[in-house]
Amino acid sequence: MVAMTCRRFLKGATAAATAFALVPRNVLGGAESSHRSATLLHLANIAIRTGRKIRYDPVKEEIIGAEEANRLVNQPMRAPWHL
Repeated sequence: MVAMTCRRFLKGATAAATAFALVPRNVLGGAESSHRSATLLHLANIAIRTGRKIRYDPVKEEIIGAEEANRLVNQPMRAPWHL
C-alpha cells in the first residue's frame, strides 16, 4: 500500500528518485554511520593493496606510520572533478 502511494506521489519523478522513496527510512541510516561504514571498506581496500596491516586514527582520519598507505587515503581527483 505504501509503495502504491509513493508511486502515485512520484509519478513524474525519475526512476532513481522513485527507488529512493521506496526504501524504508531505517535502512538508510545517518550520514555519520554511512561515512564510517564506507571508511571501513576503503581501509580494507588499502590494506589489501599495500599487503600489510594498517593502524588508523579515526579522529584525524589518517593511517598511522605507513606513508604509502596514507597516500591512498586522499588520492588526487582527475579533471574535471574537484572539491
